[in-house]
Amino acid sequence: LLDTWLDPLRALDPAGDPVAEIISYVHRKLEISRLYPRESRLFANEILQGAPRIMAALEGELKSLVDDKASVLQGWSDQGRIAPMPPHHLIFSIWALTQHYADFDVQVRAVLGPGHDPFAEAGGFLETLFSRLLARRPVLVPHGGLVVGSYGHVDDLCDAMIATTVVTTAVGEVFNSIWDCKDLIRE
Repeated sequence: LLDTWLDPLRALDPAGDPVAEIISYVHRKLEISRLYPRESRLFANEILQGAPRIMAALEGELKSLVDDKASVLQGWSDQGRIAPMPPHHLIFSIWALTQHYADFDVQVRAVLGPGHDPFAEAGGFLETLFSRLLARRPVLVPHGGLVVGSYGHVDDLCDAMIATTVVTTAVGEVFNSIWDCKDLIRE
């Protein structure tokens, strides 16, 4: 069972596109929850009881794999390819937000009501949530200065410039300057 649970994380490819890899991992975890809801609840129950039968696996194989993939996530963050965040907690969040649909299936279905497929609806929501969470954001430095290299998209840079510029005329001048060198910024 632990192998089934760990396979989606093992598939996270350090050479792939970071956001695509993480979103794929989210979808794989959600699919595991859909396919194996009883096993997910069994695993959750074991953890709630203090993991008496699987503590060695948690402290060994699981910890080793999570540490390895957290290092990959940290590397992507350090390279500016995803927003900075604690990588272990990103993994925990993915677990929580995907396994919830299996572990609390009765509650989810009762709240959504008839005619809903919680897993299908969750897939799109989780993709949007994690895409936004992982997007690189502007880094503001003291006194309103900006670090241009940390912007994920020209629009992000424009939004940040507007947010930190008080005078409307200055906003226009800044925008014109950005527009004139947009190809350099994209690189």
